[in-house]
Amino acid sequence: MQQTRIFDILRLLIFASLQVFIFNNINFYGYADPYVYILFILLLPFSRNKYLVLTYAFFLGLYIDFFENTGGLNAFACVLIAFLRQPLVKLLLSKSTQIEDELSLSQLSFFQWGIYLALLIFSHHILIDWLQTMSLSQWQTIIERSSLGAVLTLIICFLYLAIFPFRKKQEL
Repeated sequence: MQQTRIFDILRLLIFASLQVFIFNNINFYGYADPYVYILFILLLPFSRNKYLVLTYAFFLGLYIDFFENTGGLNAFACVLIAFLRQPLVKLLLSKSTQIEDELSLSQLSFFQWGIYLALLIFSHHILIDWLQTMSLSQWQTIIERSSLGAVLTLIICFLYLAIFPFRKKQEL
């Protein structure tokens, strides 16, 4: 158990550092930024304690906020997607699908994976962009920025998953 937490913290630091030092320097004409660090939250197994996952999400967002000087926006958005991920997976699994005692991301099809990633990534982007703007009168700009940033993030996430494929549980 202790080894798992150390591995999780190490992965958290790697994703956060990649975001801060590489992906924060990538922007689409100053209009949209990819937020690849949220993949850490989205790939955490559901067997982890939900409060531990929320704590990881908070500290990951806080780390990013510290370097971006955004005053808690990323922490709030990360905790929100960490909170929403398990209910979303339960919603995506159809009633005909046998839900195992332990919910797992390996139960999702490729299409369901795409929906899972797209919804949570878009939610994260729209929340960050709206909180930065704090104006509903600029809703069109918020939607455009969020959509472009979410598409960039989604492409990078799918590339990551192609390079480091998700391991399905082996059946005995």
